[in-house]
Amino acid sequence: MLPFGKMVELHSQFVPFDINKKSILTKAVAEMEDIAVTDHYEQVAEILTNMEKLLVELSFEMSGEIVSTKLSWTNLLKSVGMEFVEEYSTLAEKLLDYMELVQAYERQKLFIFVNLRSYVNDSDMEMLMETILKRRSHVLFIESHELRKLPCEQRYVVDIDLCEIG
Repeated sequence: MLPFGKMVELHSQFVPFDINKKSILTKAVAEMEDIAVTDHYEQVAEILTNMEKLLVELSFEMSGEIVSTKLSWTNLLKSVGMEFVEEYSTLAEKLLDYMELVQAYERQKLFIFVNLRSYVNDSDMEMLMETILKRRSHVLFIESHELRKLPCEQRYVVDIDLCEIG
């Protein structure tokens, strides 16, 4: 049985919303490392060799001999501080890319968005819902007040006694 936290993401804060989650970046760096050492082995070896030569040359100009004990492709990738580009015109586009990154680098999850429509206009929300349906993503929108029903929306109202009104 998988823990709830590994299968579900709950989001209630959208400003700021950062797509560069550490777990996603770590897995993206690991995938980049795999691609580099299998498909670009010669380039990686050349870069590491050149880096090692440079370190040796620099140490000759210093007092004492210095050697790198952690020179590796993984450490070089981590040291450049990679991030996913966050250039979006709308929050809806950013959320779509974020969900895609989570599904690509982690797993299929249920995304729960609380009061998202307070941050996204109806046309962007409609585009978001249509894209979610096309991608067959798992999403639950929870709103604290009633809003205009959008065409692709399936709505359930739960009252204070936890009774469902369909």
